[in-house]
Amino acid sequence: MATFEAQVEGLTSLSIDGSSAPTQTELTQFLTDGAVEVINAMPQRLKYLCATKDTFTSTAFGSESEVPTSGEILSVTRVSEPCRQIPAELAGRASDSSAFASSHMETATATDPVWYIYNGKVNALPASGACEYLEVNRPSVAYTHSSMATSLASFPLEYEYLVPLYASIKSLQNAMWNMNTLAAIDTTSLGAITTELNKADDIINTAQGKVDAFYTSIGDIDDTTELWDNTNKRFTVVRDALVYAGNLIDNNKPDAAYDVAQNLLDVNAALDGMQAHLADGEAILTSDPTSGDIATALTAMKNAIEAAENRIDKMEGADESVFGDEDTFLTASSQLTRVKDALDNAEKIIDDGANSPTGQAAGDAATYLYTDEDTELLQGTLSIAASEIQRAQAHISEWNAIGDMRVKEINASLSEAQAYAGEIQARLSYATAYQQASTARGQEGQSRIAQANVTLSVAQQELARANAAIAEINTLMGSYRLELEGVAPYLQAASGYISQAQGYISETNTRMQREEQKYKWLQSEQSKLQSDYDRGLQLLSGRLQSSPRG
Repeated sequence: MATFEAQVEGLTSLSIDGSSAPTQTELTQFLTDGAVEVINAMPQRLKYLCATKDTFTSTAFGSESEVPTSGEILSVTRVSEPCRQIPAELAGRASDSSAFASSHMETATATDPVWYIYNGKVNALPASGACEYLEVNRPSVAYTHSSMATSLASFPLEYEYLVPLYASIKSLQNAMWNMNTLAAIDTTSLGAITTELNKADDIINTAQGKVDAFYTSIGDIDDTTELWDNTNKRFTVVRDALVYAGNLIDNNKPDAAYDVAQNLLDVNAALDGMQAHLADGEAILTSDPTSGDIATALTAMKNAIEAAENRIDKMEGADESVFGDEDTFLTASSQLTRVKDALDNAEKIIDDGANSPTGQAAGDAATYLYTDEDTELLQGTLSIAASEIQRAQAHISEWNAIGDMRVKEINASLSEAQAYAGEIQARLSYATAYQQASTARGQEGQSRIAQANVTLSVAQQELARANAAIAEINTLMGSYRLELEGVAPYLQAASGYISQAQGYISETNTRMQREEQKYKWLQSEQSKLQSDYDRGLQLLSGRLQSSPRG
């Protein structure tokens, strides 16, 4: 059976070794991550195949010691009795053996044990019992393995193909991130272009010097009307054409942004900028989705949401809730107990003499009104009742303020989570902007190369104009050819160098197009494998009703 490395190479057409992209070490990590993701996607019945048994002795709540190696525990037993899972916040009640707790079926017993996770540790109750638990494994898969049985003997073989498929997807992504042909283009094509253009510039300068020498040698000719008249100025045409061609190549003419050498520098700068923007985008996204600023913001957002949920739980819980339970008006620590006390006092003062605060049978307002007809005592009693009612209203306001504070705390945590969500979106926008800037830099480089081609074409036209003027001069100056005869070969050689430079420019374009095609091919293959992998996960989880290979 082929190794996982060979399977990935077959799926991706990549050649993987110790220095490739990805490396064999990175492939091992991809395979391990893929095995973990596939196991996480399994239905519960299959996860039992990927689990191992560990043992511990249960302890009292608050002294937990067993640290699981996996993030998922499938079952826990205590002294062979299956345990039911409870939230950590109920562990204290499960440890309470009082009659009140037992009446609410919250106390853990030997025949009804419970388990929970607190502070990253697993524990069962009651304490001091021999416990066993099943936890899902995280297998370590190496590129040299040829089967998941090497790492995890009970891994379902019908879903083993998903592991190298996952690693193939990540390997293609790694290869795309590591594509960097800018240095090769700079050291081959662009360097060759500069070399050939420098040669052309040198030889044109030599030709210009020879023309200047001839120009001087014929300065004493008497009858030079045809050569020097204001209409033709054939030598001026030759010289101007050579000067203009040289300026176009490397002398900031007709503008500093137009000569070929400057265009080549701009091409190189654009490629450097493209590489820098790609690096910036990669720095934001990172090659590991579990690290970096985005992952940090996601964790912070999750923490804020959990904080809001915790505060909601407190509002609804029996211990810290401002709403209370059936004993709200009777519990001594309840905010509404004082409200009830004030209202009861007011009621007694108004119409319950026997139980009034004075303890006198005739000490209530009703007795003063209907029996004693004593309006002064009636008013005093009603004033005391009104004070008790005002005290009840004050306690109600205090109760409302506490509830409002809880709501504000929840809103603050949700606002914090929203802020982190905004930060994540902003960072993703930054990464997209860097990718768009990289594309723009590439387009700028193409534009600069096109501009260099146009400038070189104009330079060639100027050389052709110089050649035409020289040919005309040759017909007029048969006796003065010796000094000019060497100019045409120089110009032809310069044209050859310029043609060679244009060939290297074409090579640069071809290299860039080839790398772009390679990137698109890798992207297409990654998309196909991703589709197969997603479908396999759906089959694994039962969302598709067909065989894994169907």
